[in-house]
Amino acid sequence: MHKNETLYDTLMIELHRDKELHSIIDRSFNKIKDYNYKLYRYYSLESSCALENIKNNIIYGADPREFNDPFDCNPGISVDELVKMALCHYYKTYIPGIRQKTMFEKAINVFSNMSDEKIKLFDTIVKNDMDYLQKCVELASLLGVAEEFETVDFEGIYKYIDEQQHELKNKLSKNIGISCFTTKCDNLLMWSHYANKHTGICVEYDFSSLFEVTNKAGLLLPVEYLNDRVCFPFEKTFRYSKNKVTKDTARKLLPDFIKMLLRKSEEWKYEEEWRLMIFLREEKERKIYFPHISKIILGCDFKTENHHLINSIARDKNITIEQAVLKRDKFGLELQKVQV
Repeated sequence: MHKNETLYDTLMIELHRDKELHSIIDRSFNKIKDYNYKLYRYYSLESSCALENIKNNIIYGADPREFNDPFDCNPGISVDELVKMALCHYYKTYIPGIRQKTMFEKAINVFSNMSDEKIKLFDTIVKNDMDYLQKCVELASLLGVAEEFETVDFEGIYKYIDEQQHELKNKLSKNIGISCFTTKCDNLLMWSHYANKHTGICVEYDFSSLFEVTNKAGLLLPVEYLNDRVCFPFEKTFRYSKNKVTKDTARKLLPDFIKMLLRKSEEWKYEEEWRLMIFLREEKERKIYFPHISKIILGCDFKTENHHLINSIARDKNITIEQAVLKRDKFGLELQKVQV
């Protein structure tokens, strides 16, 4: 590692060094070809910032804490290791004669003293979809050491875990900017949610010049829709959130970090989202220069007072304008070219 290498430089090096991430990047480059390198972004025109950014060829990398989904870019925390440590402590303390034995021998020793009914109950608890701490309590009760858990401050433990999770998201958000795109320019829900009830616009971006943006700063990748959150191991999370982020920690967390930024619930699947993720050295880098707008689409309820502004931008950039119009026989939109 070079003496003057920064944390940012370390992340960039690891992005290209990690084989799994490299494979994801390669697949994404091939996948975007299916869309002719075109992706879309919806804008509300309630704020002047949107038009200013479009006029000045700026894509803004938002702070993930601004997103409308509280799960978005919010890592889950796996407390498996915490529970294992607690159970091992009680195994060693309360089950005689097994201190020096292997975990397999410990398990045999415990189960050999259980009735068939208790073994079935043990299996039920293990497979139950309860949280880990509650599972720990249930197993302790089955093993006859429940009284020791009565003094455990579970409310305090949950609060502590939530604090670590909140601190982790805050630290991650300061170092990442995300701009969201979609493969669809005619999605009725997104026109309503992101373009102020169809009164805004949808901008088409040509990412055939993708390398100009992503060769140094970040990645353009599709979102993965699953109902399981990406969970960071509790021990790593604690070190990351409380201590200074070292280059070694960054390397270890990077694969999970990228997966977490790209994971959303299946309920958002209709958005078909792609994310341009920019790794930041300073706040001003959230504004990304990208002069590759290829089309502007006006919402079906686009306000006439904004026509002159859009026309001016289209003439300056030599791009086409289309108008979204309600289909007469179906729930859908059709696009009609507008003379500039």
